[in-house]
Amino acid sequence: MLRKMVIVCGVLLGLLSVVVILAAIVNMTRDNPPSQQGGSASSEQTSSVEAQPTPTVEEPAPINLSADGQYATSAFDLDSGLAVFTMRHQGQRIFAVRLIYYDEQVDGDLANVRGSFEGSKAIQTQAGPHLLQVQADGPWTMTITQPRPSSAPQTTNFSGTGQTATDLFQLSGGLRTFNVAYQGQSTFVVKLIDKDGEQVGGDVVHAFGSFEGPREVRVPEDGIYLFQVQADAPWSIQAT
Repeated sequence: MLRKMVIVCGVLLGLLSVVVILAAIVNMTRDNPPSQQGGSASSEQTSSVEAQPTPTVEEPAPINLSADGQYATSAFDLDSGLAVFTMRHQGQRIFAVRLIYYDEQVDGDLANVRGSFEGSKAIQTQAGPHLLQVQADGPWTMTITQPRPSSAPQTTNFSGTGQTATDLFQLSGGLRTFNVAYQGQSTFVVKLIDKDGEQVGGDVVHAFGSFEGPREVRVPEDGIYLFQVQADAPWSIQAT
């Protein structure tokens, strides 16, 4: 009898040990679910990444300069890309403006005219310190803007009476025709400039004296552009 009781007690102790081990395994699984354990996630697990908005390029603040007569400005910083110089001179003699980047002149004269002047020029600049060398015999002002557009209107008609960087406009890529007219007697030049300040192809027009006619330009891609016009008399451009 005693032997049977010992055997029964041994079996019960064995069963109790199995129960304890199973309970421990269940607790470990509850505390460490599969998604938190090492290794790759199961096929039922999914992850999502929220779409990030396209970062907006911050447009630098305008730079305003003015003086009376011949002047060399202090250095000022420009970013790389498109820069538009809007100028006004109230003198009677030569008004010439040169942009200097370190020790080199940038893109020819920003202006080189005689007498009073009001106009603008768009060029491509590099990041770094610049200064202006101004030849003048009267008061002058300069405003430098650095547009960083993400959109622009689909303008098709432009006109003016002298040297002008037009407003930015949206233009589709491909072969485009521009109807151009000029009523002056001196050099007339029209350039197509992209939003980074780089000229697209050759000159749209480069003529001396009055001009009227269509010009075809292959625009590389849909984008934002402007016209840079050199003139001293009324002109017009119509994009078709």
